[in-house]
Amino acid sequence: MYDLGINDDTYNNLASRAIGILGRESSYGKQHGEIENGVKSLSKILGLGNTSPDIYRKYKGYFGYTPARNDNNSIGLTQMRLSELTDNELSLMKKYNITKDDLVYNPEKAAVATMIHLSQLYKDSGLNLDRAT
Repeated sequence: MYDLGINDDTYNNLASRAIGILGRESSYGKQHGEIENGVKSLSKILGLGNTSPDIYRKYKGYFGYTPARNDNNSIGLTQMRLSELTDNELSLMKKYNITKDDLVYNPEKAAVATMIHLSQLYKDSGLNLDRAT
């Protein structure tokens, strides 16, 4: 909480949101078979549909195309775009040894990265999540 610059009530409110994001944005880490990933990958490349291979295949790449390696593309369990993170967020991720690979393959570190990002958004927006609604 100290590193995030938020109090315990805010942390608890953000944590409940982080859990939902971590699961939903990655379809709960669902992994497709190679055939399904191949079809979705080809559809994505050809612009035939609004679908993608699973987060693991997207990160590894398909047919020589590696979209998740680009910092402008969403990545991993949280679907964060590294290019949109502030210097403070990147610094905290470095402090906690969170890498691109962790955002895909390490749910615990992906959850910490989500909390880092949510706390920054919270501070930037001036939302008051501590007040009962």
